[in-house]
Amino acid sequence: MKRLTAITRPFTAAAGAPVRPAKAALNYLAVCVAVASSLMGFTLSPTLSVMGEVGLCGEVRPVAQAERRVAECVRLGFTDILLPRQNLKRLRPIDGVRMTGVDTLMQALAVVG
Repeated sequence: MKRLTAITRPFTAAAGAPVRPAKAALNYLAVCVAVASSLMGFTLSPTLSVMGEVGLCGEVRPVAQAERRVAECVRLGFTDILLPRQNLKRLRPIDGVRMTGVDTLMQALAVVG
């Protein structure tokens, strides 16, 4: 738990709100993509929103209340949304928003990199 808190501390400062380990699971894909972009030297689009949980083998797991999360992303101006493919199957298309579903962390990195 201490290690996870240390990892999420920089994101707390950037987000302006605490990222608690119990709730951070929904953001693991976003954290992995952010760290990979830094290490691999590619820039993420400012219009990109990422959601999903990442398992130990790199599988991307669905998030709860995906419709509400996507609606909030759209409200905040995000036009590219990367999310678990299992969630994408249940969502309706939104005009002007590109939603991309992935099954693994490697697929997510291929999409954003």
